[in-house]
Amino acid sequence: MTTVHRVGSLAEVLAYVPASLGFQPSESLVLVSLLAPRGRVGVVMRVDLTAAADAAADLARILARENAARAILITYSDDPTAAAAAAAAVRKAAEPLAIRSAVVTSNGYGWADEPGLSPMSDLDGTGVAAMSVYSGIAVRTSRDDLTPRVTDAAAIATARAAANDGPDVLEHGQALAAWRQAVEEQTSDPRTLGLLARSITDVHVRDAVLVLMVTRSDEKAEAALNGDDAAAAETVMTLMETPEQPGGRLDPWAETLARVAAHQGSEPVAAPAWTLWAITQWWAGAGTSANIGIEQALAADDSHRLAHLIEATLAAGIGPGWTRRP
Repeated sequence: MTTVHRVGSLAEVLAYVPASLGFQPSESLVLVSLLAPRGRVGVVMRVDLTAAADAAADLARILARENAARAILITYSDDPTAAAAAAAAVRKAAEPLAIRSAVVTSNGYGWADEPGLSPMSDLDGTGVAAMSVYSGIAVRTSRDDLTPRVTDAAAIATARAAANDGPDVLEHGQALAAWRQAVEEQTSDPRTLGLLARSITDVHVRDAVLVLMVTRSDEKAEAALNGDDAAAAETVMTLMETPEQPGGRLDPWAETLARVAAHQGSEPVAAPAWTLWAITQWWAGAGTSANIGIEQALAADDSHRLAHLIEATLAAGIGPGWTRRP
């Protein structure tokens, strides 16, 4: 079932933002689009405050693309001059869309066109905050905290050795079976994770894993493994058109891909795993994490074509099918 978010007060909007982004913004500008007819929350976009003027035109295009009825602009900064300049640049780029500005500082929050600030503790009493706690949504301190990481040096070395020097797990068509087992068992064995990373450097295996993850069809995944490009294309269309959120069934895949990618870090072999992890985040509506995944993928291999395709999708503000549900 698709989750529809509507917010009323500014406190509810501010409680929703970090839950949506996955972290608490700072020195940032955030745009929250509101859709007709009842103010359903649409896309939530964040940029560094210092980059807001340069990003203003792109932000405005995304608001226009999703037919936002209005928007709320929030600056998170103790520098009122920088915050006002950033807000003015974005508001001008988005004209004539109605945008109301709010500010969040270390002293509190409020509407930019009203005097005084309210305490941030107000946010704890909102329905949005209560729902986030009930749903188990974890808000990180910063964007950087969203990047999956591994700190065990021995595990990293083992995983990377397996990815570079281990046996080829594609022998005898074992790749999909290896992925199924890893996801079902939520393996943390570094050697297995390294072999999985290596396996999806083969485009057909990568596509088969994507197909299996999205469609849960062994038949379609096997077709993709055997070079059937139509199976992969149909899977992309499923992501673009399905009106339902993936829900918890996607979590085991996302967690396995995160472990596979994190053990490889910025090694070139990591690019496919980071890209597939980014797709899981995009499909789930976690745009910030999706962008982090693509940044990691391109840091590992700047020529990775699928990563560039997802990067363009994210930059254009295109969400999965369920985000466009009326």
